[in-house]
Amino acid sequence: MNYKLNGLLGLFAFSFNVSAFAGVGAPLTSCIGQSLSLAVTEDTPFVNLPFRFPSGSVQTGWFLVDFGSNLSHLDPDRSPKDADGKSIDPQALWFFAPMPFPEFSWSDFSQFKLSVDQVGIVGTNVLAQDVYTLDAIHHQLYQSSPAQFCADSTLRAAGFVPLTTTGYFVGDPKTQPLFPLEHIKPSTPNPLQLTVPNIPTLPIRIAGVPAVAQMDTGFSDRVYPFSVNINTALLNAINQSAPLLVRADEIPVTKLTTCVPNAYTTMTAYRLVQGQTLDWIAQDGRVARSFDQAIYFLKEVSPEAEPCEGIGTWEIPAAQLGASFLKSFGLVIFNGTAQTLWVPTQP
Repeated sequence: MNYKLNGLLGLFAFSFNVSAFAGVGAPLTSCIGQSLSLAVTEDTPFVNLPFRFPSGSVQTGWFLVDFGSNLSHLDPDRSPKDADGKSIDPQALWFFAPMPFPEFSWSDFSQFKLSVDQVGIVGTNVLAQDVYTLDAIHHQLYQSSPAQFCADSTLRAAGFVPLTTTGYFVGDPKTQPLFPLEHIKPSTPNPLQLTVPNIPTLPIRIAGVPAVAQMDTGFSDRVYPFSVNINTALLNAINQSAPLLVRADEIPVTKLTTCVPNAYTTMTAYRLVQGQTLDWIAQDGRVARSFDQAIYFLKEVSPEAEPCEGIGTWEIPAAQLGASFLKSFGLVIFNGTAQTLWVPTQP
């Protein structure tokens, strides 16, 4: 999740709908699952979910589908309410099926000025459990159980390639261990055996330097498409022998809000020198996708913002990929149980 969303957002799709199959190639129609309509705003995906109250009334509220958030969130003050004024009911909210409120952390979204009246976030504590296919072009979100989802051979035949998320994005952390916190912050004491966040994190190379990158559907980068947030460890690794990542002086240094009120992260823009690329690495070690026009933002985290600034605090080379990458692909498949992210092969 990235707290970069602000201002007036353009809305491309509006209604809640369990719809017929649309936008995906014919080989996948029988195995990709059921769907909801998406609103794609600033390249980030929202669903308008129904609250079904005991009185029989049905009202809806907008939720960000955020693979970059470890938790789901609900704003109780902004969420729909029944005729008696009550908004909290264990079976009120539906996301393909009843979604119990214990899945949520309470949050305040009043600070975000969006054209959709956001009441919550669906995070990976829900999204990791099933297989989700995000179709940003045709504005559909598909859901399937892992057992009923398409076979790997079917996905490959349809032109998709898998990238591993092993240790970072898993269906059930109780049976599929996440990496311990020392994997990303070796100098941090870990008496409680804390783990990395359960977020799709895939292998990449920037200018030939290996790193890992979070795929964050809540990271709006419409102003600078193909934005990549990087940490200091990655910048230092890339420029260790030669200045391959250089300052983009035409882009001003900016400060972003964070999940801590009045705490900010400083973002400084860079570009790769000509001939260098950002490469996403497939399971077999080959390059799945390659980009030569990305813009890189160094995340310099203030001490006050450290609790919510993710890769900016990691001690290994790490990055965060903007939502425009997904829009450029058209369709991406998230499978926590198989610990894979499937993307279309390079055109």
